[in-house]
Amino acid sequence: MKEDFLLYVWKHQLFEKKELKLTSGKNLEILSIGNLNHYEGPDFTNARILIDNIEWYGDIEIHILASDWKNHTHHKDKRYNKTILHVVWKNNENVFRQDNSLLPVLTLEEKVPIKYLLNYQKLDTSQTVLSCAWAYPQVSEHAKQEMKRRVVIERMLRKSKEVEEIYRNSENHWETTAYQVIASGFGSKRNKDCFFQLAQNLPLKIIQKHADHSLQTQALIFGVSGFLSKPQANDNYFDQLQKEFAYLQHKYASYHLSALAIQWSFYGVHLPSFPTIRLAFLSQFLSKNQHFFSTMMNFDIQEIKTILASLQLPDYWQKHYHFGKASTKPIKKLSKASINHFLINCIAPLWYCYGRVTQLSTFCNKAFLLWESLSAEANHITKCYSKLHDKPKNAMESQALIELYTNYCKSKKCFECSVGSEIIQA
Repeated sequence: MKEDFLLYVWKHQLFEKKELKLTSGKNLEILSIGNLNHYEGPDFTNARILIDNIEWYGDIEIHILASDWKNHTHHKDKRYNKTILHVVWKNNENVFRQDNSLLPVLTLEEKVPIKYLLNYQKLDTSQTVLSCAWAYPQVSEHAKQEMKRRVVIERMLRKSKEVEEIYRNSENHWETTAYQVIASGFGSKRNKDCFFQLAQNLPLKIIQKHADHSLQTQALIFGVSGFLSKPQANDNYFDQLQKEFAYLQHKYASYHLSALAIQWSFYGVHLPSFPTIRLAFLSQFLSKNQHFFSTMMNFDIQEIKTILASLQLPDYWQKHYHFGKASTKPIKKLSKASINHFLINCIAPLWYCYGRVTQLSTFCNKAFLLWESLSAEANHITKCYSKLHDKPKNAMESQALIELYTNYCKSKKCFECSVGSEIIQA
């Protein structure tokens, strides 16, 4: 058993409370369980109890064994001096506060229904990808939908806060924010941070000045990303880019444009998502869309989809996957899945962040509507839920399931999940 189970039991009062008595034999009545403390100190604060009809106001500390009080050195910690009740599974030792006063104890071992403990243990010891897989199909739709609504908001808020950090670091400049967010969006999951690093080191103002010159935009992208550092024999395109980049380095000497030592990842990445291919797509996007923020904020969903779908790789990259390395599978345009990924992970959080910062709720609503309008993602997480008869209908639902798995299921936070809670109390 873990202490989290007892915290859950106390929070939801899942024990027999009729004629409660302390280990001392005194009567106990719980008036208020207190507030769960997420920081250091007692587990619950500001609780109210009656001991033999005398009201006590203070904190509650919870342990598996009473002796854990001493093991955790609470008897020497002044933060625990306001503890009015020690809730334990087993009382194996009398313990005292810092002033040597005896701590009142309530034991739960014989008061918690055995079914709660067995359901908890089954969740805790499960070796399946989803600990609740054995019971998930029987969980009420209400509990599932309640958790999905909660986690999809958590996910959007978390993603928008990442955008907001970029906004603050760019001195509250929305165009630069959009540029860096969009650039990172062109990277696959493996190379997202690399694309972001590139955008941080390649000033937007330089990109905008050369947006109408596609070859120079490509030279800037591939030059700063470090792909022009190693000479290529008999590659005219490579030579052109090198020449253009050398010229631009000289022109913008004060900006110190240089090749970054970025650790680009090719291993385990599908060919259409190779960093070289995505950098080429990024260069085309930057050439055709100079005012990123106004474009992304003022266009509707279909217009943005059209912009992304119309991007076409330069001739060289339709036939190569790396400099000097020919491709047997020509790639011309972004796939529908790639466009959806971009909209889900870049545009929606950008809209939501803008709505939060400016307090324009229409953009927050627009972000959720975007997720709702897109196809659900198909990955190992959504496939797990689909096998349990919970197939996501759209990106809103797939994003909810991804967040649920990543931040709750993976770390077995079943007590914080309405699905897990229903299973435990079944």
